[in-house]
Amino acid sequence: MRAVITFVVAALLLVTSISTESASAATKVASTTYTEALTNGKNFLSEHTSEQGEDRLGISVSAAEKIKALALPSDIPKALQRWLKNEKTAMIAFVRLQLTKAGTKLFDNPQFVPWLKYADDLSAQTGKPSAAISTLTAQYGDDALARLINQAVKDSRTKDTALRLQAEQLHHWLANKRSPDEVFKLLELDQAGNGILRNPLFRTWLNYLNKFNHENPSMKASLITPLYKHYSNMRVSIMVKEASKGDQEAVIVARIVENEHWLSNRKTPEAAFVSLRLIKPRDNFLTSNRLAGGSSTSTTTTSDIPTKR
Repeated sequence: MRAVITFVVAALLLVTSISTESASAATKVASTTYTEALTNGKNFLSEHTSEQGEDRLGISVSAAEKIKALALPSDIPKALQRWLKNEKTAMIAFVRLQLTKAGTKLFDNPQFVPWLKYADDLSAQTGKPSAAISTLTAQYGDDALARLINQAVKDSRTKDTALRLQAEQLHHWLANKRSPDEVFKLLELDQAGNGILRNPLFRTWLNYLNKFNHENPSMKASLITPLYKHYSNMRVSIMVKEASKGDQEAVIVARIVENEHWLSNRKTPEAAFVSLRLIKPRDNFLTSNRLAGGSSTSTTTTSDIPTKR
């Protein structure tokens, strides 16, 4: 009888031991599965966000926020209000609205304009400058973002938004002392061709040049240098003649460039007037009945450029 009892007790102990080990193993398996799933999720997000440049640029967005970004909020306006209350950064909102996947279709994305408004509202609430441009620059880089904005300006559906961002981008470049030569290329004016002086972007660039030289007197840049860098001397002359046929704004720009063109080539006043066909060679150019127009040319400066786009 004692032997039977001993056997039963031993059996019960064995079953208990097996159950405990099984439960422990199950817990380990569950824990491992959860850890692997979380790790895989993080790896997936890291892989896909780096494709958009986010991780590569070192933007600080927590893993938890990235995981939440796997699905759009069901009620975006409410989500934006909640984020604003919690003062989520513009970058976090950008990620949560899945705008990192927008690529070159950013201006067509239905979440883009609400995000811009969120960035403005956040700025008003915190008293800090809007982070819209810094966020977009971190995401795309100066060159790609400038190209994106330049394209959007040409589309009537996105023009107003693009012009607003273009102004903010120019302010951002000015604050970071981007040289006018760099900005000339960022605005793709090096590819504008003979009609460059009639291009609204050239007038935008001239105003940037003015502001840059005013704020950085020790780093003053020349108006004519980037033109000569990307176009021949002859082409600059053609550009001036083309612009002279345009509206009042184009004519003013043409005069400014022509003035710089003469000075850089060290033309005499008479040669300058001949180049504009104000007088014939060997005439007394001081008696020309078109002198008034020529005189205004020599005194026209970049401050005369109309600000109206």
